[in-house]
Amino acid sequence: MDRLLLRRCPAGHYSRPDVLACDICRDADLSWQPASGRGKVISLAVDHDADTTVVVAELDEGPWLVTRLDGPAVARGDAVVVSFAHPEEGEAYPIVTAAPS
Repeated sequence: MDRLLLRRCPAGHYSRPDVLACDICRDADLSWQPASGRGKVISLAVDHDADTTVVVAELDEGPWLVTRLDGPAVARGDAVVVSFAHPEEGEAYPIVTAAPS
């Protein structure tokens, strides 16, 4: 089962999965916490040659996630949800899609 996990410090601040210390208070005592998987588009870049859109999404918990868009186009401020791509080779990775209205 796929689920997005974030790092959380004892003070309750959420950080990206790749950090070693809290982004806010710098506490290194971090635990893994499930994320809601919802957020909104902060920025995006389109590579027309590769037919790929990279999205910066602010998750509801606060951290920003940089990943690919899957599905119809989105715009700045649009709601998105996180799911996971499963390539034939390599690890699964998070992607975002437009949130259902």
